[in-house]
Amino acid sequence: MPKLSLLLGFAGTTVLGCPQPATNTPRVEVLELSTHSIASRSSVRITAYLPGGVPDAVIVFLHGVGGSDSTWAELGGPQALSTAMDGLQDPPPRVLVVAVAGDSLGWPEYRDSTVSWEQVLAEELPAFLRSRFGEHLSGQRIAYLGTSAGGEKVITMALRRPEAFRCIAAHSPAIHPPDPSRLPGWARGWEGWEPLYGLPINEELWRSENVIHLAATVSTESLTGLDIYFDVGADDHLGFQTTSAKLSNTLASRGVPHEFALRPGGHGSAFTAEHLPKSLAMLLRCLAAATN
Repeated sequence: MPKLSLLLGFAGTTVLGCPQPATNTPRVEVLELSTHSIASRSSVRITAYLPGGVPDAVIVFLHGVGGSDSTWAELGGPQALSTAMDGLQDPPPRVLVVAVAGDSLGWPEYRDSTVSWEQVLAEELPAFLRSRFGEHLSGQRIAYLGTSAGGEKVITMALRRPEAFRCIAAHSPAIHPPDPSRLPGWARGWEGWEPLYGLPINEELWRSENVIHLAATVSTESLTGLDIYFDVGADDHLGFQTTSAKLSNTLASRGVPHEFALRPGGHGSAFTAEHLPKSLAMLLRCLAAATN
């Protein structure tokens, strides 16, 4: 069973000291998940936004490169969730949000197997949540939401392990072309690829992790029941509007239901913060169907 510690700030072993929350304001705790999937560390930090009472459902939030578990609050996530819940007729009454702290490259899968964020997020984290908040929190009651690299990770995991996911959403997902030779100029020769795919890039390994390739090859029957939402800015300076549209077209050509939107704006926190209530409304509807 995953080990649980409650931290004061970022160290110690006690409940996080917080002032008494106002009405509808979640209580915040910093938690530590023990992990065996990342060689360089023994634990992963999580900030949990706790509803009053036992949670009915969970939303897991994954930040982008350069972010942290504080990104959810910086984006106005708690307020956006409250707004989304107020706009729905019958949302899950008590929703726990857990914001996970990734590493400097986001959520990578190292080719030497020393780092596997997929194992942390798809296996260890759900078991941790059930041990801490209740065995009723099955995969049907856990939704995943990510931005940029976190958004790409959410979609990739769901396509690779559709049986473990029910509700997913992403803003400005960092999707790359299935052929690494088609990478945009800013991404070619980036040293960050080396621990993941080698340099020059191992094309077979690249495709095995590429979300567009996965969408083109996954069994569509396995995706039955998976709710997918993603959006991107029309002026995304990293070019993810092109690859996001390619992903949507690939899913559509295979008859996979999903919701995709190309919206005004660029890439960054302003875009995500503006459209966060839309993804949250979709996830809440999905979770309500799973919990009723």
